[in-house]
Amino acid sequence: MPRYKRDHYSPLRTERIGPRRWKVIEDWHTPYAVVRAGFESDGVSSGALRPLASPGGSLFEAAILHDYLYVHAINTKAYADKAFLETALAFGVVYVRAFAAYLLCSMFGRGAYR
Repeated sequence: MPRYKRDHYSPLRTERIGPRRWKVIEDWHTPYAVVRAGFESDGVSSGALRPLASPGGSLFEAAILHDYLYVHAINTKAYADKAFLETALAFGVVYVRAFAAYLLCSMFGRGAYR
């Protein structure tokens, strides 16, 4: 059970700026961080999960937040990975799918953490 519900997040507003690239066009307030307008993301980096991260896809919000936390090294890698899982669950992703994506993030994700 996630700690937060969907109504703990403001609406995420993005625009597509490339084949697999989105830009946040308005600050997005989440329980984990404020994703600033202008931030660009490729959604889910793993090819197998990429269709799930397109706008309207089940992991899109979690992927945007996760990328933001990774790029800016906010808190720890474990924090960013857990935020991904909990955000996916808050946005209605089935637990098995969210947990599988979380495992991939935690095992293979890099980011700006040292």
